Amino acid sequence: MKIQEIQLHKIDLKTRLPFRYGIAKMTSVTHIFLTALIRIGEKEYVGIAADHLPPRWFTKDPSQSIEQEVKQLLRVIRRAAMEARGATIKTPFDWWLVAYQAQMNWAKTESIPPLLAHFGVTLIERAVIDASIQAAGKPFHRHLLSGGLGFDPSSVHGEMKHFDWKSCFANRPVSQVIVRHTVGLEDPIETQDIPSEERLEDGLPQSLEEAIRLYGLFHFKIKLSGDLDNDANRLEKLFSCIEKNCGQEFAFSLDGNECYDSPDSFVQAWETLSRLDSISRNKDRLLFIEQPVHRDEALNTNSKSFGDLPLSPMIIIDESDSQIESLKKALDLGYSGTSHKNCKGVFKGLLSKCLIGFRQSLPESRRLILSGEDLSNIGPVALLQDLIVMASLGIKSVERNGHHYFKGVAAFPKFVNEGAVNHYPDLYTANIRGYSSLLIEGGVLQTKSLQSSRFGPSFEFPLDFAETIPLVA
Repeated sequence: MKIQEIQLHKIDLKTRLPFRYGIAKMTSVTHIFLTALIRIGEKEYVGIAADHLPPRWFTKDPSQSIEQEVKQLLRVIRRAAMEARGATIKTPFDWWLVAYQAQMNWAKTESIPPLLAHFGVTLIERAVIDASIQAAGKPFHRHLLSGGLGFDPSSVHGEMKHFDWKSCFANRPVSQVIVRHTVGLEDPIETQDIPSEERLEDGLPQSLEEAIRLYGLFHFKIKLSGDLDNDANRLEKLFSCIEKNCGQEFAFSLDGNECYDSPDSFVQAWETLSRLDSISRNKDRLLFIEQPVHRDEALNTNSKSFGDLPLSPMIIIDESDSQIESLKKALDLGYSGTSHKNCKGVFKGLLSKCLIGFRQSLPESRRLILSGEDLSNIGPVALLQDLIVMASLGIKSVERNGHHYFKGVAAFPKFVNEGAVNHYPDLYTANIRGYSSLLIEGGVLQTKSLQSSRFGPSFEFPLDFAETIPLVA
């Protein structure tokens, strides 16, 4: 395999309603496409990847403007792309390991945080995987298990040398995933909360109440603000709405949003939150708590153990999972796992799955989890690739929010809307308003059509609707 050329394109998107998470409020975002022309044998294939350039996630530096953050994101993508052009590849995994380390070495000299730096590599990684899958004629899961991607976790985690990593994966990917609906910090809960002048008339739900009723939702991701009084009041109102519309059949995760500056400060907050009626009566429905402590402190070796927290919730990392070694360190500190997002790396997620499987195979193991989280992923590229990997990882409850904050694939040309429905009829549906949107029924998304598809869209996808970005700034 040889990477012959890489191209970047972008389209600017606006949300249908603002999405506030942590210190950021997303009302618009740059969506980027990366294509890689790759020669495999005597043939050429175009692999594709896509993702948002989201504000205030890869770095949470309030002193930087959104424009500065986007510039930094493009910088790490360009750096990875320039390094990848001309590279000869034995297998996608072998290339990824080399590219990961090269990007890491460069990032250290430029004082660029690892989570940000590796985003550039992950985009190319996805395009390389797509080309490899096209050449092999096998879907992702089968290509992985047959060795076509060259995946070898023991080359990273030496302790797994004699461990059968394939035992961590089912013979088939899961055929459906539960939609764990994100409740943003400013999202209207009841329909009556929406002022008439802010009411949307785009055919999609606006309040949490409407979303539950239309999609049949029963899994939720609830974001915390770090303001105890505000969180307490909001949680009571949220659970009143959820219980009224879901009865007793629901589950939820809490996203700490890095709101707490130390484990001790989170422990103090949780002692209060866990005593709320809304939390205590639903304690058995709490799946886990995600990244409560700021990334700079979460993996501090002097951190207090979370083991004696009230209600004993499982605590996982997310933003702190910035390097290959991060999960191992987190597990040693008592965390219960991490999240998977393609923007942190497909192979990185596969490594996490195997490390968790290996740890749980040891005597006196404890329950560990790999969750599926989101960055407002949308189709027709990023969402499909994300769901393909989630299904292969066997993650059954996946945070999904792109379909709620963006109006389906309405921002894309007609051929995209038609292609999504025609090629993924169990995943997309056309509506009378002229665009296609995710088909969520009974709170789940079907992934069967993805199990026989390539990694990129299974229809022609010219990027003439998007603006070309030069590789050299």
